[in-house]
Amino acid sequence: MNTKLAQFEVNSKSEGKMRVDLDMRDLSMVLDEPADLGGTNQGASPVEAAVAALSGCVSIMISLVAKRQGVTVNAVDTKADLGLDMRGVMFVAETGNPFKTINLSVTLDADMTEQQLAEMQQEVRKYCPLHNLFTQAGTEIVEDWSLVTH
Repeated sequence: MNTKLAQFEVNSKSEGKMRVDLDMRDLSMVLDEPADLGGTNQGASPVEAAVAALSGCVSIMISLVAKRQGVTVNAVDTKADLGLDMRGVMFVAETGNPFKTINLSVTLDADMTEQQLAEMQQEVRKYCPLHNLFTQAGTEIVEDWSLVTH
């Protein structure tokens, strides 16, 4: 079976420092490191961007799953914090995947039942590309999903 793959292109430029200017589609973004790590603090670090991508991807997948379920989601709040093994980045030791654990908190303001929330969580785990990327690389994602209803 030949699956047509979606194509994504990102162009980057760095002038030998920590700051990296990125262009994708008609958008631009900056990656950088904090000043205490030698950067200029003009953008998120690549690690922060990776965790932000997971948070954003989960939020988008929630919207897509909600549409499939026929439920209304008024708001999604996520918080992700990462336990990163810094030994590799600091040239102390090879660590393999340094993304050891991500704690992911998801709060939905939605008109849905707890059962629908549990089903949504399973669907997001199954289909979210970034969730799959991290878990298949060996990162443990500890999730806490909650529902706010009115």
